[in-house]
Amino acid sequence: SNYGQARRAFADGTMRPLWRNAAASLETIVTPSTGARLWYDDRDIAFLREDSRDRADILRVQANTIDSMIKAGFEPDAFNLMLLGANQRRKALEEQLHGIATFRANRPEVPLRLYLHTHLVGERDIARELRYFGLSDITRLPDQYLMETEGLPEEQLAVLTNASSVVLNCAYECWGLAQWQAQSIGTPVICLSEGAGPEIVHYGAEVTADVMDYSWRGAIKYVPHPLGVARALETIYEQPREKSVAARQHAIANYDWGVVASKWFSLIETLLNERESHSLYIPTPSEFLKERGKRLVEIAA
Repeated sequence: SNYGQARRAFADGTMRPLWRNAAASLETIVTPSTGARLWYDDRDIAFLREDSRDRADILRVQANTIDSMIKAGFEPDAFNLMLLGANQRRKALEEQLHGIATFRANRPEVPLRLYLHTHLVGERDIARELRYFGLSDITRLPDQYLMETEGLPEEQLAVLTNASSVVLNCAYECWGLAQWQAQSIGTPVICLSEGAGPEIVHYGAEVTADVMDYSWRGAIKYVPHPLGVARALETIYEQPREKSVAARQHAIANYDWGVVASKWFSLIETLLNERESHSLYIPTPSEFLKERGKRLVEIAA
């Protein structure tokens, strides 16, 4: 609220700096013992108690995130993969799991961990596919109760994305939200060479879509080739583990909600102006329509 923002601005921008200055100034009069300094105590100031609640909320989110990361199998020295996608056939989870299994077979020395952010229940039997590709032992899934009810909190999902070595999102999409979220953090993304991926992803690897899926509701759907996914993982693994500032800047500069909203407002305003001008303007009929109108009048007569 505006009141809360004003309270925080007053406390952090005015009162606390004044109290710190007062404590430092009083040290010239009251000499503290060695290794100590004068400080202020604001614990009993009711006006500032909301800060304690804010800090508690932050600590709660951090604790839940750490718990989620432990359950998701993240390890500091591992090659941590994050695969996101709804449990739908068009999301190409099977092809991506196949590619991960191929990479694991080719590079058995790599400590691999997979966090699969999807529902167990859906169009695919995720548990069966994990067993089939031999990935059950390295895979963790989110809390299915949370996924079915309210979903994983955005704060936890952002931290999980940040902790990942690479995010896999190779579905054919007109807009890749997971790709944008990862790029806005600076995490590399493996995407499909078709669809929105090449436009959004500036840090990562593309997988050629050389297989078409004709079975999804009668429509052509591009899917990644498993060998392409394995090669992309090899490329990312050989790169230094670092975040990309350029990818983050590109994502925010082009796809931040403020930028997107301004483009939509501009388009809507243009369309409204065009509609108004077209509704007021009556074009002169062509010679063809004039002659046709005369014939219709003659026929009617």
